[in-house]
Amino acid sequence: MINIKKAVSSDFPKLALIYRDGFNESPYNEGWTSEQTLNKLKLFSRYCEIFSIFYDKEIVGFLVLNPTLWKTGDILFAEEMAVDKNFRKRGIGTFAMNWMVDYGKKKCFKKLMFFSNNKSDAYRLYAKIGFSKDNEVEVFSKELK
Repeated sequence: MINIKKAVSSDFPKLALIYRDGFNESPYNEGWTSEQTLNKLKLFSRYCEIFSIFYDKEIVGFLVLNPTLWKTGDILFAEEMAVDKNFRKRGIGTFAMNWMVDYGKKKCFKKLMFFSNNKSDAYRLYAKIGFSKDNEVEVFSKELK
């Protein structure tokens, strides 16, 4: 059984490990430490809503939702989402994405947005469950070497 609840501070150490492991694997390869991910979650908790994802009462993932990134009340921005690699391919990601949609509707947001690495396994999931590339927002970058 999958369930999503508002995270409490005692969840953060487990969420930090899931965060670290998920974003250190390919295609992200970001090089996070446990301390860095724990600090990032604490920072997010100041201006975002963090939710723990449970599978049979075990924390297996998390969501970080930012209601104020852009125009408040219009766009709910999913800052981060991760599922423990040992619990993938069980419908947890699909459940979490649909949960975010329902949550956004209940809170009267007009749109749910997030960034995704187009090489990630989850990238294909998004189109499958009805998400599409936004035709208004593009990500630009420049190497600063």
